[in-house]
Amino acid sequence: MDRHPRTAGHRQAAGQAPGRRRQRRHLRDHGIARVRGRRPGRVSRLDRDVLALHDVKSVIYYYGTNDIGNNCSADAIVAAYRDTFARLHAAGIKVFVTPITPRPGYTAEQNVQRAAVNEFVRAGDNCSGTCDGVFDFDRVLRDPDNPNSIRPAYDSGDGVHANIAGQTAIARSIPLGRL
Repeated sequence: MDRHPRTAGHRQAAGQAPGRRRQRRHLRDHGIARVRGRRPGRVSRLDRDVLALHDVKSVIYYYGTNDIGNNCSADAIVAAYRDTFARLHAAGIKVFVTPITPRPGYTAEQNVQRAAVNEFVRAGDNCSGTCDGVFDFDRVLRDPDNPNSIRPAYDSGDGVHANIAGQTAIARSIPLGRL
């Protein structure tokens, strides 16, 4: 399955001079804490996947969907965002954030928490002054007729993950010049 980081990378590479390569990382959602011991949490992923690398210039931060699904509060997620953004900025890395994308399995309360996190992310188009910009994958994927679900044309069938068309739409929505 093609992923939007790969597609965006191909778009970026097509516009670069030969031999020029910039490190960019995309952090996917494994939550602010370990869930049932399966995956490393946000902090260890950040250290391993971004801060341990050289010449990383920017990160697209796509976190929170699993946290909402695990009943984390918006306050806890925003606090984790602020901490992460500060660490990335201290390393000289630009941070671009996407609001939390829809999931039909969220409860009404989980959607309230998702809306609160997304309000923080969208505020000022810079996470209330804590990030460098917002790439709104939620608006790309969200079904206009059912805003708590992915558009049927972009749904992989599980209601949670974007299919190839959805991944491509996400990749095409990224303004490469801002990275």
